[in-house]
Amino acid sequence: MTSSKSSLIRGGKWGIDWQKSVSPNDHPLAQVRSALIKELRRGKEEEALYWMLEMFEMGAEVTEEMWIDLGVFTHEDAGLADPQATGIVMAAKELYELLPRDDRRRHLTLAQVVCYLARAKKTRYVSEILGHVLHARSIGMTRPVPDYAIDLHTKEGRAMGRGLVHYLTEGSKLENDSDGFDVHYWRAAFERAKKKEGEKK
Repeated sequence: MTSSKSSLIRGGKWGIDWQKSVSPNDHPLAQVRSALIKELRRGKEEEALYWMLEMFEMGAEVTEEMWIDLGVFTHEDAGLADPQATGIVMAAKELYELLPRDDRRRHLTLAQVVCYLARAKKTRYVSEILGHVLHARSIGMTRPVPDYAIDLHTKEGRAMGRGLVHYLTEGSKLENDSDGFDVHYWRAAFERAKKKEGEKK
């Protein structure tokens, strides 16, 4: 339920005027939203829970935006350091939505997510590398198509006689290949492809 002290002002790009709206404890809502994310980044559980409750008490519309922010946080701030974070947040949101609107146990799903994200390993690497590539493209950076991408899936590759053997040795080559998997089936596929291409010559 929205607190009688709070004031949700409509307008702005997203339907809520975050700058003019005020939380239950008289904080500008834009600052509340920012504080939640900043405290999560710093791993401050108790502080983050306070700001989460300030948003939650503003009602369903603000809480929905908070869920979106928490989901984005899993990519922007947890990122590759904790790739399972997105699934955890989405699963918690699914349970949240199963509970009746007036069920106070909804707090638990949000609190679980907030505490998890505060404790999660974090990196902004993806955000930073994306920013780097976006900037490079904006100032005219381009890249040539790598030779190994010109394979049997392209007309140019087929014209060069590149078939399944080339694909198995170049097109499907993996870096950081996981250890422990049997290569027997790859070898069998390679031998079949080599034999088939030899018969065509």
